[in-house]
Amino acid sequence: MDKVQKFEYTMQIEQYLEDNQVYELFENFLKGLLVNKPIDPIDYLIDYLQTDTVRRVFLMGPPGSFRHENAMYLAEHFSWKCISIGDILRREIT
Repeated sequence: MDKVQKFEYTMQIEQYLEDNQVYELFENFLKGLLVNKPIDPIDYLIDYLQTDTVRRVFLMGPPGSFRHENAMYLAEHFSWKCISIGDILRREIT
């Protein structure tokens, strides 16, 4: 394997790792191990891989930017749950 082939191969591997978010996965592994300090790290990592990750999206904007409507549209489009702090506060006040 000459230098050009080796370079192209390395670039393909790096692109694959970036596309499949492998770097983020290992970063989360390391953070979890350092923060939680499990007795059995292998079992901890297996459990981590088997649980679904929770993603949170926060939508903010100035008054009149249709935040609520846009949030509801995104929630419907992606089949997400939508939690509106304004709606929760209005329900608590009344």
